[in-house]
Amino acid sequence: MKKKILSIFFIVMCLSIVFVLASCGSEEYEPEYMYFGEYPQTIKAQDVTITENQNEKGYFLGSDGEYYAQVVAAPCDKENYKFSNGEKIVEGETYYFKVEPIRWKIITKANGTAFVVCDTILANQSFDAEKNEYDNSDIREWLNEEFYKTAFSEPEKNSIKKTIVNEDSKESDKVFLLSDKEAKNEDLLFSTKDKEQEYDVSRQMSTSDYARATGVWMTMNEDYYGNGFWWLRSPASDSDQKAQYIYYDGYMFSGGIKYDYIGVVPALNINID
Repeated sequence: MKKKILSIFFIVMCLSIVFVLASCGSEEYEPEYMYFGEYPQTIKAQDVTITENQNEKGYFLGSDGEYYAQVVAAPCDKENYKFSNGEKIVEGETYYFKVEPIRWKIITKANGTAFVVCDTILANQSFDAEKNEYDNSDIREWLNEEFYKTAFSEPEKNSIKKTIVNEDSKESDKVFLLSDKEAKNEDLLFSTKDKEQEYDVSRQMSTSDYARATGVWMTMNEDYYGNGFWWLRSPASDSDQKAQYIYYDGYMFSGGIKYDYIGVVPALNINID
């Protein structure tokens, strides 16, 4: 009888330990987010009307007091894409997208600095027209010129720290794409600690309504609906006409630098003191 009681007690203890470890694990890898900057993202609600008033960035004032970007739709798939509200995207139709705070996943915080990665595909851009060298690429210029100037206020720009994007040349930027090493490093990006790193869920990114309307590719697969591809800054090893990017399911892949349907997921280092 004593042996039976001890066996039951042992089983209960083991189950308790497993439960505690599982709970700790889920808490340890729960992502933390912050909002910083702004960019057009969600399709306008039907009850909002757009006025003729524009701000210095060319955004139109809506009847709800929010600003909206005007876009003539040019979706990657001209037949099947829909916005997040279920409305079909019609090529050539004019739409308005709400300018909203950008949500970033906080990867690390140390010494008053937060390393953050946008948790949405905001736009689409080709990598470059000629070569996969990030230092001289079109996408790097777009991030640090058009996107940087549009997405951030002057105080926000002052709080963004420069980050070295090439250890050899010591080139540094305020806005950048992740490298393949960063995208593989579970201590930086992964929330699941999945050892099958090629398909880790934390690398899967959904597309904004604005991105869908302006040409980013997204999957129609039911398990990943709305997810898209997004660029890394690292070149492919087999061709100077290819760069690496993340597939809609989180797999790391490489494709032609001229592809203009692959999305942009910016990363930053921000002073949070």
